Amino acid sequence: MALDLYLDSSALVMLYVREPETAELSAFVRKFSPPLPFSSLHELELTHALERRREEGDLSTIAVNQIVAALDQDLTAGGLARARHGMAGPLCPRHPSLAPAPGRAFA
Repeated sequence: MALDLYLDSSALVMLYVREPETAELSAFVRKFSPPLPFSSLHELELTHALERRREEGDLSTIAVNQIVAALDQDLTAGGLARARHGMAGPLCPRHPSLAPAPGRAFA
């Protein structure tokens, strides 16, 4: 599976929760081939972000449930892929800032 793009958790939230930058980010993401990697850290941080927004009144419980269902659908359909050890390695030559520290290597 070739990975062309990695988004941090805050960017992934923007794809599922309408924010001022959502349209611009969505257009940018569409330039790349799916899937986007989805890690355990993404899952933890997205869950926290959605719950925080629900508690603050920015999202209803129904909206949170719909977003979780959309995430599950994207994982099932292949728009998101569960990240696994070694997936980041191929991104390093294209993104030197992701290269491992000296003396360390990605598996």
